[in-house]
Amino acid sequence: MVALIHLNYIRNEIMKNKKLSAVLAFSTAILLFPLMPSSVSAQITCTGAACSVLPLSPQQLDQMLLDFRFQYLDVLMDDMGRAAVVSNMSSAPIGTVNLSGFTAGAGVAGGIVEEHKVPVLISGIGTMTDIPSGGASVVPRAHFGMNLGKLFGKSYDPFKDSEDSKPSWISPARFDIYINLMDYKYQKKNEITFNYLNSSPKLEDTFSASSNYKGADLYYHIMEGKGIAPKRLFDFLGLSVGVGMHESLQKIEYYNADSKSVINLNSGTQVIWHGSDIASLNVKARSNTAELKTGIRFLYFFTLTGAVGSAANYGSSKLQYTRYGRIYLSNDIAAAAGLTLPDAWLALNLTSEKDIPKRTNFQKVGLELNFAAFKIAFEGMQVGKDKGGSVSLRFVW
Repeated sequence: MVALIHLNYIRNEIMKNKKLSAVLAFSTAILLFPLMPSSVSAQITCTGAACSVLPLSPQQLDQMLLDFRFQYLDVLMDDMGRAAVVSNMSSAPIGTVNLSGFTAGAGVAGGIVEEHKVPVLISGIGTMTDIPSGGASVVPRAHFGMNLGKLFGKSYDPFKDSEDSKPSWISPARFDIYINLMDYKYQKKNEITFNYLNSSPKLEDTFSASSNYKGADLYYHIMEGKGIAPKRLFDFLGLSVGVGMHESLQKIEYYNADSKSVINLNSGTQVIWHGSDIASLNVKARSNTAELKTGIRFLYFFTLTGAVGSAANYGSSKLQYTRYGRIYLSNDIAAAAGLTLPDAWLALNLTSEKDIPKRTNFQKVGLELNFAAFKIAFEGMQVGKDKGGSVSLRFVW
């Protein structure tokens, strides 16, 4: 249970920290990608003379861990994985259908699975209600795109060049290439505090994340753009089909020096667990995408784009979680009074490895504003029943 509470803390830490959200190429969502488990191992043990007075037998502790594993952890990991998939579907810059030159810029894509409450029944022990679950993922990217015709001196602009110069079906001018890159590390540490009674420092909490991302897309112009109304009042931007490959290596490490968790028993008694937590989340994921997109521009300033596509995903995510600390009853009067009693120490070790979702279908709609020096774009995405969005700024020449 405590493992799940602190995994949820990691998710909330990403969602509330705007700086982290804007620069991480992932979130816990990206690290928790799974749909079906490939392997799971867990161990929970109690040591110390006071273990015998706790109303939790070793069998009940194991049952508690299993119930939380299957009733909540799988739901949380699935939610975060779905959010990561949504943000990973943002590929070529919004607003680009058919390139005729070069473009470069940066953007941020995000996916979200709405928060919902999950009840957990711990067999023979008690219940936990209204435990929050959900997912959030933020993926920043720097991108560069070019038309191969422009690169080889055979570019074609349907709004400036004559119809006679329209490229052949195998001309380099019908191909666009996009490259996306990101390498980022983030670390957050709370300030060290001191206990002036014994002059000993308190260990500090640590949250760190790192991501390495790379991706490439190749698009082919099925149809070139065409002016519909005079003076560029209304333009058809063409139709293109593309394939891409996006690969990410991501890691989150979290250390909580001191925390308290409460377990409510059927008898009405509360068991309190003070301890420290260490979590390590890792994922290696590759998505191969296929997409069909088109768009229109009106009044020269507004560009509307739409796309549909599918992705095949490969890789796995790994979770390692350890918690260790003193456990006692809430009505432990002697302990509350500062008297020395035999201790009970509870240790939890959880390891889980899961595959990422194998296939996803998506739809995208975008709006781009064409300023004189640059372009700003906004995009909405639908991936299954989950939603996402992105914003980007780019330059064209």
